Amino acid sequence: MRRPLACALAPALSCFPLCACACACASASVARSLDRTPPHLVFTRAIVDDRPVDVLERVGADDPALCLSGKWFDLPRSGQHYRYELRDAEGRVVNVGEAEIEATAATWYTWSCYQPTAADAPGTWTYALSLGDATLRGSIEVEPRPRVGVLGALTGESLAGLEVRALGLAAEPGLSPEMAALRGALARCREDASGEGLPAAIEFTITTEGALVDVRADGEGPLARCIEDALARARIAGGRAEPLQVRVPLGG
Repeated sequence: MRRPLACALAPALSCFPLCACACACASASVARSLDRTPPHLVFTRAIVDDRPVDVLERVGADDPALCLSGKWFDLPRSGQHYRYELRDAEGRVVNVGEAEIEATAATWYTWSCYQPTAADAPGTWTYALSLGDATLRGSIEVEPRPRVGVLGALTGESLAGLEVRALGLAAEPGLSPEMAALRGALARCREDASGEGLPAAIEFTITTEGALVDVRADGEGPLARCIEDALARARIAGGRAEPLQVRVPLGG
């Protein structure tokens, strides 16, 4: 899941994509517990020490992540299945988190984070959060992400408007080492095939593990083959909740 971010099931254990700390309860039904004391659910940019750092009313283009933080009260002291599903404005699942949890104190925290990309449809995003026999739903507005990224290395400013964040790549200067390496590989492709026109487009699929497969450039010649090879070697941190097919027009 692409950089869907991290989480913890206990103070000393880390994982992804949900986080939980200790908590308590009385009845065997989560739904009855929530009727008595509703949980506190907020969207936030980040989680620190299992707590939200702020409260988001909408997700801006520069917000690093979209996290749903839950604070639960007096839950049943028995095992419960937790599931969180986040969908973009076109209804596509972009993040899923599941875990078996058991409340052991009076207050329990959960969280799940996702880093939106340009491949995700902006607008009203919705979530469904299930815990035991209770399901909670909500929504938040998500703005379009900036359309910048490492494929701009192919032609510089002429690709400034290219929708390459389908790759899940950060804008400058926040490139990871892996993405910096991809940028360098694409730049070398361009240098080695100077004077050769760009392919019309690039197609590929991002797998749930973050690999780029079925890479195909709409064009012939060394430049198209070099771009295909560079992308086929790339990996997107975190992968995706579901495989994602991407087509990036280059205008060659």
